[in-house]
Amino acid sequence: MSKLDRYKTADGDEVVRKGRLDKARDFQLAASWLRELDTSDGTFSRSSPVANAYVVLLILSGIASADALCIASLRKYSQGDDHRQAVEVLTLAAGRPVAKHLDTLLGLKTRSEYSATLPTDRDLYSATEAAEALYAAAVRTALL
Repeated sequence: MSKLDRYKTADGDEVVRKGRLDKARDFQLAASWLRELDTSDGTFSRSSPVANAYVVLLILSGIASADALCIASLRKYSQGDDHRQAVEVLTLAAGRPVAKHLDTLLGLKTRSEYSATLPTDRDLYSATEAAEALYAAAVRTALL
């Protein structure tokens, strides 16, 4: 029994990996459009009416990037209700330094998607950094 057998996963091939990477790119692009839409004065902050949607799009991008990374390394990706297991599977695939970015995004997920609380300026920064790092890692892996 391998470490991976402890987790609920789905098989992934090159078609699924590329599809998840494409979705990660699309969510990143949509987030950047929202940011540009609301930065006429050069700043983007929690007071923006689209700040929460921006964070949610970055979370979705990060999850899709993590799936692409896992498929590239393990030929499997996390599929379950426990998002913390996704961090553990990504750790097996890409190491803790990469997985910490998914952990950051998943830490923002519940508040961003289901509560009335708006993201802080720190949340905006953290989500941006984490999603960009995961996407960059997934692209680098795709080029190998």
